[in-house]
Amino acid sequence: MMRRPRKTGGSRCQQSTTVAALGAALLAATLLAVAPPAVRSAPLAPAASGARPVYLPAMAKPAAAPSPAAAISDTAQRAAARLNVYRALAGLPQVAAHPLLTRAAESHARYYVLNAGDPSLQGLGLHRQTPGQPGFSGVEPQDRARAAGYGAGADVTVDENVGLLGDPERLIEAFVDTVNHRWNMLHPSLVDLGYGMANDPAIDVLQLALAWSLRGVAQPARYPGPNQTDVPRSSYIWEAPDPAPGAPRPLGYPITIAFPLSARVAYGAAELRTAAGERVAVYTAQKAWLRGLAIIPARPLQPATGYVVAVSGTRDGVPLQETWSFVTR
Repeated sequence: MMRRPRKTGGSRCQQSTTVAALGAALLAATLLAVAPPAVRSAPLAPAASGARPVYLPAMAKPAAAPSPAAAISDTAQRAAARLNVYRALAGLPQVAAHPLLTRAAESHARYYVLNAGDPSLQGLGLHRQTPGQPGFSGVEPQDRARAAGYGAGADVTVDENVGLLGDPERLIEAFVDTVNHRWNMLHPSLVDLGYGMANDPAIDVLQLALAWSLRGVAQPARYPGPNQTDVPRSSYIWEAPDPAPGAPRPLGYPITIAFPLSARVAYGAAELRTAAGERVAVYTAQKAWLRGLAIIPARPLQPATGYVVAVSGTRDGVPLQETWSFVTR
């Protein structure tokens, strides 16, 4: 039984009669020339009967290069296959498991097993290793990616999500039901992934390489995707940082949008309505370096109902308006 994480981060609730404008600029973030500073999240746990466990991210950067001949594990291929189901729904291209990112993820899973119970692995420490400890392969995720030989270019940042399930398909499904951990998986700038796991104790390490140059697709990633059907009505979104701190659970199913890292995005207004035009009360949250916005309904959505999402703002100084719809199960 895992502990519920402490809640951090920021978002706000809009009344059903008003959708307040989001900040005219993205949340402040200092982006390095090659990669932004590390952003990590702690593992999550279910907090209500019937709630699905959800877990969670951190970051890293490119690597120096041993041989790329490492075989890709079956579990890494399963993680990629499951993720690509959701990427297709979001209108994104498929992404493949990379052998060297998988090596880095496996090394951290191994470190966790060898040092299980060490207080340094609690909370956000789950993403760090201590020199001299058994299985040490690098302090930060970026160090482990580099040590494994991953080097996809100086414009690549390697983000890391960690879960405590020991199952690649369940992990991807749990992350898709969140906000912070969905953003980096369903992202237009994602170019490679690596996955490692263990079961005694259970851990999953998912490494995600995102390119700052426009290697992927130019359009934003939207989820639920345009015209998607059978969308879940609710989520407990037990993750850290909490995108809706203090909000009673369950919440409505989260809606996210993320633009390529190469874009300069400032979000304006965001709203959710039923197809009949009824405005829905929502929380909103942003992640600046991922160019991401989340719209989180304050209550579970209605069954078998159409919804319309509208987001405005600017992209590279040009006005943008994104509107799409989906239908709940």
